[in-house]
Amino acid sequence: MTSSEMKQLSAYVQQEDVFMASQTVSEVLHFAVKMRSPERLSKKRRENLVENMLTTFGLKNCENTRVGSVKEKGISRGEKKRLTIACEILTDPPVLFCDEPTSGLDSFMSHQVMKCLKDLAKEGKIVICTIHQPSTWVYQMADRLVVLCQGKVAFEGRTKNVEAFLVKLGSPVPDHASVSDHFIRVLSRNVREQQTDYEARMQKILKTQLSKDRLTLSESVRYQKSKDKNLRKKIHRSWCFQFFALIGRGLVQITRRKKYILARLILTVLVSWFLGMVYLQIPINRDNLLGIKGVIFATLQMNNILYMMPSLISFWEDYAVVVREYQSNMYSPSAYFMARSFTDSLLHLFYPIIFFSIIYFMTGLPITIIGMSTFLTMCIAMSMIITSLSHAVVSLCGNVTISLTVAPLISVPVMVFGGFLITVKAIPIYYKPLSYISWYHYAFEANMIALFKDHGVIEGCNQTSIMTSAMNMECSTGLKLIEDQDFDVDHFWMDFVAVGAILVFWKMFGLIAFVWRIRSTT
Repeated sequence: MTSSEMKQLSAYVQQEDVFMASQTVSEVLHFAVKMRSPERLSKKRRENLVENMLTTFGLKNCENTRVGSVKEKGISRGEKKRLTIACEILTDPPVLFCDEPTSGLDSFMSHQVMKCLKDLAKEGKIVICTIHQPSTWVYQMADRLVVLCQGKVAFEGRTKNVEAFLVKLGSPVPDHASVSDHFIRVLSRNVREQQTDYEARMQKILKTQLSKDRLTLSESVRYQKSKDKNLRKKIHRSWCFQFFALIGRGLVQITRRKKYILARLILTVLVSWFLGMVYLQIPINRDNLLGIKGVIFATLQMNNILYMMPSLISFWEDYAVVVREYQSNMYSPSAYFMARSFTDSLLHLFYPIIFFSIIYFMTGLPITIIGMSTFLTMCIAMSMIITSLSHAVVSLCGNVTISLTVAPLISVPVMVFGGFLITVKAIPIYYKPLSYISWYHYAFEANMIALFKDHGVIEGCNQTSIMTSAMNMECSTGLKLIEDQDFDVDHFWMDFVAVGAILVFWKMFGLIAFVWRIRSTT
């Protein structure tokens, strides 16, 4: 059997239970059924199946409770483990692998989890668990046992044969002692035991292990019968179905992250208000030209700085969940990335509009349709570009800490050569490429053209100074101000195209990096 065939015939329950913290138990199962069931089920059939799973795994009492996380209160670890198992058996796999299903659980919860697995085994499934220190109850539930020592098989056979095997080794189970605890003690090195003596004792145990009690043909026939009918495509739903289902889940997540949304809203309002107070109703005259250019460029900066770290961190916090769901064949990485980008874009339409509404009218910039629409469009574009860049960087690095260092290394150089700190013509030739790929440059140029193209003589300037003072770069008409900044009025629509192209580039780069990261991890 090939590895791909084995994957299609089996399911894997991870040691760590990872879910979207904001989802309820019922929502987790509904989503899993929707994405993993071999056939498209009607809403009523989905609800019946979920209801059956909730009852079977003892989750009925917490069906409307959020799963939670380390930072957010939710269901217990035992309930999370049962929920994980419930999600994995939706496709009715013949084989179920469980990595330490009782790890971190108390004796009672361990028994409840193992009882669920035992019931699955009674239905005809093969359930394989790794357990480091099983309690007596858990141990007695096992039909077959494999004991490993130093990476080698010390015992393999039916659980009922263990005591006879220990007698054969000369280490019978003492009265009132747990068989599993005694076996582990036999395989462990005594503090006073020499390494050579321990190795000799282990060799004796390994030689004694001569069990030929393997799976018979009748036990393995289920594999062969199910082999042909189970060879199917990994993901059952179309890409579009995945995309819209993930958008639906993402929107629910957004509505439940009230503290996060409120914190970012407060930050946006405070920063825009502070910046607006610095440049409050600044008049457009000779003495304030530098300040006017400053507030235009600072607005672009803030719409990048405000959203870089939050976007980077929030995008990556669900990475483990995406890996698990991709391994479970729920959806493709590309569908998740595009759906997440879409839901994030909704927030990055909302926040820049708030920012624009405060800063634009507080500073007293020209009230024109072209000026306001361009200014708002560039605010939105800046926030979306930095969000896409953050997604791309963290996907490429695979680590939030490293990404927080790398992302500014990309955004700061292009900001320096954005046209405010140094004009385009003054940039050294070896740094010219940075100005050509700088989204700040194109957004700044578009805003300057939209706001000052139709502006006449700037207050404080006169015709004489314009004609005679060639060195007076700050006293001019609106068109001359644009030219002094090394901008070209004819590039206005090209600036929109350039900003759009940069946004698409980071989206595509992020998509490729994310798909590569997920597939390389799995």
